[in-house]
Amino acid sequence: MRLRLKGPLAQFPFDEPGTGIFEIVAKVDNADFRYAEGWPQATGLSGDLIFEGKGMRIVASKGSIAGVQTSGVRAGIPDMYHGNSHVLVELRAEDQTTDFLQFVAQSR
Repeated sequence: MRLRLKGPLAQFPFDEPGTGIFEIVAKVDNADFRYAEGWPQATGLSGDLIFEGKGMRIVASKGSIAGVQTSGVRAGIPDMYHGNSHVLVELRAEDQTTDFLQFVAQSR
């Protein structure tokens, strides 16, 4: 794990550019992540969990969602501090047609 923290803590999480640096990068292996209630859980993720400024990201080389094998997983919450959180998810998925259609139905 790597931690970088620089700047006045009273200005944390350093919303304004140039006010400070906050970054945690942790390697994860076989991690699970549920990005919203009612959404399918991502399992078996291997890659990096990154907290940077006011956001959080996952960059994983492999995992699965709803039983569908994924690669190139990128998920993030750009702002965890000011409400109205949005989760951005990008991934590649390959599997049998029936499993993939179930994955698409659960991801809406």
